[in-house]
Amino acid sequence: YQKATSTVEYYNDHNASNVPSVAITSVTSTTLDGTFKGRLIKDPATDKTDTIAITNGKFHISNFTHNP
Repeated sequence: YQKATSTVEYYNDHNASNVPSVAITSVTSTTLDGTFKGRLIKDPATDKTDTIAITNGKFHISNFTHNP
């Protein structure tokens, strides 16, 4: 599991039918766009009922630079 950095920590729910995923939809020399979705669980070791579902997350990163 990837440890979250926010105050409230959620983890990938690997057993869910809606496994978290990220898709890159557009890349230019200065931007990166994409979507994300999935089911997250608060603490898989102790509490498998506190979950959050993300169905249509989007991101846009500007001033993106890359070195080929």
